[in-house]
Amino acid sequence: MKTRDDLTVALILTPSFDTLTNLIGNMPVWAVDVPEHRTSIPMPEKRAYQDWLTLYKTYSPSLEDECINQLGSIEEHFPDVSHILLIGLNRSQKLEDDLRNLGYDLEQDGVQLSARRRLD
Repeated sequence: MKTRDDLTVALILTPSFDTLTNLIGNMPVWAVDVPEHRTSIPMPEKRAYQDWLTLYKTYSPSLEDECINQLGSIEEHFPDVSHILLIGLNRSQKLEDDLRNLGYDLEQDGVQLSARRRLD
């Protein structure tokens, strides 16, 4: 199966200070807006990473729904996104089906889930 090989974005759906600080600067990060994430990066670095970090408010009833809701925004900001690390999600049939309907395949490497965009 062919896939794009352009850009990876991390989508952090639950508070994860260590994950955020490890990923920022290595790839764009889309993270839920919680105090731990707002204060995890010191101010000088925050300015340097402002194009790499987006904090979003969550309104969805489930993490799977929030993931699907955020994909459109991520694609709007990063049209070449091909791979999305899904931080804070568990594998489910609903998630797999919803991603497939949007043109992604759900992948798992150990405990890490990701969505890879299919080429049509």
